[in-house]
Amino acid sequence: MNSRNTKNILILISGSGAQGGAEKQLIKLANNLKSYSLIMVVFNPNKKFISSLKSDSIELVYNLENKLTSFKKLIGIIKEKVGNTDKKIIFQGWLPKGNLTAYIISFFIHKKSSIFFSHRNSFFIFQSMQSQIIIFLTLLLPFITRKKIVHIANSYSIYKYKFIRSILGKRRFVINNGFLINKIEEEKLTLSSQNKILKLLYVARFSPEKGHLTLLKVLKKLNFKYTITFVGSGCSKKNKFLIKSLSKIRCEYKLYETHDDIDSLYRESNYTLLFSRSEASPNVLVESMRQGTPCITTPVGNTLEMVGKYGWVTNDFSVNSIIKDLQKANIIFWNHSKYKKLRLNCYRHISKMFSLDEMILNYEYLYKNF
Repeated sequence: MNSRNTKNILILISGSGAQGGAEKQLIKLANNLKSYSLIMVVFNPNKKFISSLKSDSIELVYNLENKLTSFKKLIGIIKEKVGNTDKKIIFQGWLPKGNLTAYIISFFIHKKSSIFFSHRNSFFIFQSMQSQIIIFLTLLLPFITRKKIVHIANSYSIYKYKFIRSILGKRRFVINNGFLINKIEEEKLTLSSQNKILKLLYVARFSPEKGHLTLLKVLKKLNFKYTITFVGSGCSKKNKFLIKSLSKIRCEYKLYETHDDIDSLYRESNYTLLFSRSEASPNVLVESMRQGTPCITTPVGNTLEMVGKYGWVTNDFSVNSIIKDLQKANIIFWNHSKYKKLRLNCYRHISKMFSLDEMILNYEYLYKNF
């Protein structure tokens, strides 16, 4: 029997098919939703994104072009897949472009449907003008047309401005990112306590809002020895600006666009850094702490809640504030008993906070009730 006739239809629409934190959360959601007939629409997915979709119930539709003709074709494909079902249709947008696409496509599906937007960043971010326009459109269009949208953020910080809350209305919720927390032997968690030199890690695509420029200024002023590893799109020898900047700092470094065993890389590092200016709930911090590696981060989104007492959230975004916390972290590192205890507490703290099962249950509850 065709599942279209027995299950409600969930259409997940993502504006990106890369391998960032937001995309990884979408993949986890799709792979763990069992009670829906799933159609996933993705713009420009890479091979790793596609191969990460493990559920047999997912029908993948992806678009490699950003043209009006391909968009019309996309609407036709979705209408054909939906067919004449009498089941409920749910549109879940993901990232600004995905939200906007879900909103537009919903007008062409003449069925009983619900629309959900997923907000993963502040409405005021340090990206291109095009990205900012799309974000504002997803905020204002539903308000202007009075079409009912359910808004899901991954951090309370996205709703912190009163006028944002008034525009979005009362149908807004927060669902924390979800992670599968495997039990790790304590010996593995504390392995890097014996490093002879401080190993720093920075996991983020090379993009203005991710704070690489601040990082480079900080590294230039540090007065202790360290090595640093960069992981993320744009972090390669092809990035002439990055290479030139690092050559002036004269530090030992490694560059990876992607890494096949990122968990091991976290565990082998002593501190994970993130000096972002716009993230709502940085996955990097959770990924790092669940491997026992403390973090030093700028005060974005819900980082205070995530890091807690087991790392450093800087007072502001200034270079001086970051350096002060890095110096404190360096002192802790050389006190082996304190540093070992810090790593264990990181893992224990984050294991209690971000459950994948709870994330899935919360999404299913909203899909059922709105």
